[in-house]
Amino acid sequence: MLKQKGASLVEFMIASSLGLISLAIVGSLYISGQKAAMERSKELMLLQNTASVLQMLRNDIQRAGFDGIDGIDGNSVKISGASNTIYTLDAPGMGLIAYAYNVGSSGATALYKNVVYEQRVDTPESLFVCEKKQTTIWSVADVIALSGTGSCNTLFDKKAIHVNQFTLAAATVKNTDAESAMVTVTLGTELKDATDIRTEQSFTVKQRNWQ
Repeated sequence: MLKQKGASLVEFMIASSLGLISLAIVGSLYISGQKAAMERSKELMLLQNTASVLQMLRNDIQRAGFDGIDGIDGNSVKISGASNTIYTLDAPGMGLIAYAYNVGSSGATALYKNVVYEQRVDTPESLFVCEKKQTTIWSVADVIALSGTGSCNTLFDKKAIHVNQFTLAAATVKNTDAESAMVTVTLGTELKDATDIRTEQSFTVKQRNWQ
């Protein structure tokens, strides 16, 4: 008769150890993969949110200074006291960009939309937008004090995303025919609970001359 040989205790312990090591390796790789996927998901969320806010500002600012349907009035609307159709204020811990444009009329009176995007000194982690349609155009003093602006809304969920930069760089471009103002808007954001995940995006806009 043939004798059956069973696995010895040593062989069983070696096999068990190898199995545990394999499980540990697979588990470690799985956890690392899950962590990397989660980090990437957070990064994409931050990028998309920041890009959406900048795109909204960029699209709207193209209307800055517009007065009258198809520009038939031949004028450029400016914040009262501002030298250009796009008014900017840049200082440590804060940034502000303001403009206005015609959106129709209220009876026989022109109706304007006043817009302010602002990072405030007292709440630098937030970016606000203040908008109001009315028959008058804000002044520089109104813009700085946000007087009579109606409700202001934050553009990011401050429980998830913090603003760490909102800078406005204004420059003048001259040629033989005209002079134009250029404004570069830079927005930096980071995740509140993971400040190493951050992004910085910008765009440059040339003010339109509606005259």
